[in-house]
Amino acid sequence: MTEAQAVKPVYTDVRDAFFEVLYERALTDRNLLLLAADQGALTFEKFKQHIPKQFMNLGISEQNVIGVAAGLALKGKMVVA
Repeated sequence: MTEAQAVKPVYTDVRDAFFEVLYERALTDRNLLLLAADQGALTFEKFKQHIPKQFMNLGISEQNVIGVAAGLALKGKMVVA
């Protein structure tokens, strides 16, 4: 077996990698909120379990998510929609 064959690359979904970093930051920043429009990602479950007050799933209503995000941002929250 060659060295190249012995090392298998590990692939991570870009979306899950992004939300994992966001989750780590949200653990230390209570002003960081995540709004979802009924999408799914593994890290959403972490938000729901560990910091549920910083996660809102607003259903399939993308326009509403942006309106809610704008209102929260006007009140000083850092929002990812």
